[in-house]
Amino acid sequence: LKGPNNEVQYLIISGQDVTEQRQMELALLSSEERYRELVENSLGFVFTCSMDGRLTSLNAFTAETLGYRAEALIGRAVGDLSNLQGAATFQECLRTLGTKEEWQGALPLRRSDGIYRRIAFRGRRMELPGERPFILAHGMDVTEQHEAEEALHLITRQRELILESAGDGIYGIDLDGRLTFINQAAARALGYTADELTGRDMHDVIHHSHVDGTPYSKASSPILQGMRRCETVRMRDEVFWRHDGVAVPVEYTATPLLDDGQISGMVIAFQDITDRRRLERMKDEFVSTVSHELRTPLTSLRASLGLIASGSLDKRPEKQRQMIDMAIGNCDRLVRLVNDILDFDSGEKGKLPLHRQPVEAVDLLRRAADVAHTTATQFHIGFRIDAPPAAVIADQDRILQVLNELVTNALKFSPRDTTIRLGAHPFGTSEVCFSVEDQGRGIAPEKLERIFERFHQGDASDSRALGGTGLGLALCRSIVEQHGGRIWAESMPGQGSRFQFTLPAAPSAP
Repeated sequence: LKGPNNEVQYLIISGQDVTEQRQMELALLSSEERYRELVENSLGFVFTCSMDGRLTSLNAFTAETLGYRAEALIGRAVGDLSNLQGAATFQECLRTLGTKEEWQGALPLRRSDGIYRRIAFRGRRMELPGERPFILAHGMDVTEQHEAEEALHLITRQRELILESAGDGIYGIDLDGRLTFINQAAARALGYTADELTGRDMHDVIHHSHVDGTPYSKASSPILQGMRRCETVRMRDEVFWRHDGVAVPVEYTATPLLDDGQISGMVIAFQDITDRRRLERMKDEFVSTVSHELRTPLTSLRASLGLIASGSLDKRPEKQRQMIDMAIGNCDRLVRLVNDILDFDSGEKGKLPLHRQPVEAVDLLRRAADVAHTTATQFHIGFRIDAPPAAVIADQDRILQVLNELVTNALKFSPRDTTIRLGAHPFGTSEVCFSVEDQGRGIAPEKLERIFERFHQGDASDSRALGGTGLGLALCRSIVEQHGGRIWAESMPGQGSRFQFTLPAAPSAP
């Protein structure tokens, strides 16, 4: 303070204890230094960027991993270090952090040598007092993990594609017999979806009974026995049960599934052999039918020729002539059988020669009636033809072969003193429909489609009582289909049958 002459008399000094403040400042400086050391020495990506995506700071690990000096990256846009897809992903990150606090995702970042590394990031929007908002991001290099996952996904996908493309049914079970996987072919054959079967005991679901309905115990199951013995099992004649309760004949192979030498389940590959059994039955029917068709005329032919050769009919010329006629008839029957087989084989292969030309439908019907006139007269059966003018494009010899077969069948099954109706009428705008209708015993509804199969007849006794190989209608279908038409039958038991087929109509004359 100054005195009267402005000289300093004494001093007044005030002080404040700043010990705690200095301690706090030192602690803060120490904390910042420690935090900076942690960030710099972090083994992960740590960086900050502005809200428009430009780098403002980054740790040494980030710069070193990308092959740059830290100063060279400051100010660069993060999107420029990625590919097009990664840049689009980062733009989505910026838009998200504009409204939300956090974003999580993965970006491919390009090193200075052009190699991309996949980085999993987690970003947060930071808003500090007195500063503009910015983004703090932390990331980890997951390139190797991503590549391993991609390889695993590829292997899994390939396995799935192989399973799904296989025509055989394939499924796997664990040590408890429960389903672990199944392909679509197997699920479809069994009438289930994959989800409906996953985790279920497959023996209880599809292998619970024999074909006769008696229970199939787990103790006698070849699949479960093979799993206990760790050996492959092959079965040629088994049944699996569909979802609708129908037994499906199958042939299967059950193979142990090994993991590091230890069995972890079984893989079962099976085939539905329904068609194979049907073909085997057809083969048996063919052998039975053809052997009968060969044996009967050959026996008769041998007997006729034997009587003639023995000379016992030398004094009975009329009987000798009868034996010769019988031998000729049986030879003709054998020739027809061989021709039917050869024609059917050519038709099945699509090699049946066709000489198409315009022909009037009514002419074909009349010629078919004329061929059968003698036989029809013997049985007092008449014909009625109903056909307005209509022309078709067809091989008339082959279509006459079809009509003759249908008319012959109608004669076989028509009672005496009845009429067979032959017709042809326009069918739509480009076809003509032919029909052969009798008043016979008819055909059961469940057999209307099967009668067109090879070696199949409406009644198994027909081939014995009335003759025939079961090839006639199958050959008719082949001929009609090669003409571009279709053939079908309509019938009710006891009310006769009507066979119909279509042929392409000939263009109208100018």
